[in-house]
Amino acid sequence: MAVFERVGLLDESIKDGTDDYEFVVRVALAGMLKWSGSRRPVTVRHEHGGNFTNPDRMYRGAVRVLGKYWEHGDFSVRRAARDRVGWQLFRVARAWHRAERWHESVRAYRGALSYAGKMGPVFGSKALLGAVLARLRVRV
Repeated sequence: MAVFERVGLLDESIKDGTDDYEFVVRVALAGMLKWSGSRRPVTVRHEHGGNFTNPDRMYRGAVRVLGKYWEHGDFSVRRAARDRVGWQLFRVARAWHRAERWHESVRAYRGALSYAGKMGPVFGSKALLGAVLARLRVRV
């Protein structure tokens, strides 16, 4: 079965540019996201000033996606959505940290720690260390 037939198209009600992120979460929740394990690139991402990832937008999108799946009847779906949002919050925290937005980065690192509970000790230690460094205003 094709991905779009199973999970639907991009959600056009999402207007801030995070519709692709929400789509990937749905694909992952449907068990259709497969990692190849190959070291060769399978896609190319072109970035420029007009489309470069905005951490503020990423944060709002992650919170909205979590809210969408928070009340889902299937616990495994809620857990998987929380894990994906945890990773997204970690990416946001690192971007804010690099921009020296200390308060925001600490908040996002804490969110990453609380939402991605089963992501393993390496993820947890990275998020915790990031929060400590941001709290101390240490540049990364």
